[in-house]
Amino acid sequence: MTGRAAGPRRRTKKTNILVYLAMDKNDNKLHAPAPAADLKTRILLSIEKRERRMLILKTVAFGTVLLASLGLIVFGAMDLAAEATRSGFFAFTSLLFSDFSVTLASSSDFMLSIVESFPIFSTVVLLSGIFSAIWSSAEFLSEVTLMRSRTFSVLQ
Repeated sequence: MTGRAAGPRRRTKKTNILVYLAMDKNDNKLHAPAPAADLKTRILLSIEKRERRMLILKTVAFGTVLLASLGLIVFGAMDLAAEATRSGFFAFTSLLFSDFSVTLASSSDFMLSIVESFPIFSTVVLLSGIFSAIWSSAEFLSEVTLMRSRTFSVLQ
């Protein structure tokens, strides 16, 4: 053994000060300390500050995604037009309107030529831009209306 008697451990000065401050002077019983008077207001204000910060951050993020997807739509449309011209897709489709009888006579070959010349990658880029623009604009408008309708004040 180390020579210490079995019993309660000694308290340090810091613990004694805390116990002394929390004890009632009349009956020497330990009571829970009372919270500060403005604690509830400070907690609610910090929660509202975090909510406001997250709302602004989400609005900026969805706005940025919306701008990027609109740029993707412009790029995808220009790329689709360039690829359709380069692959001969427009030449094959114009043949449908200029010589309908020729295309009807060899319709299976014509359809195969249309499918082979269709620019799939450019179409996927364009459609992904359109879908992301629709999604991000809906989320952006939702966040903006939430930001406008939300009043940030605990003291109401």
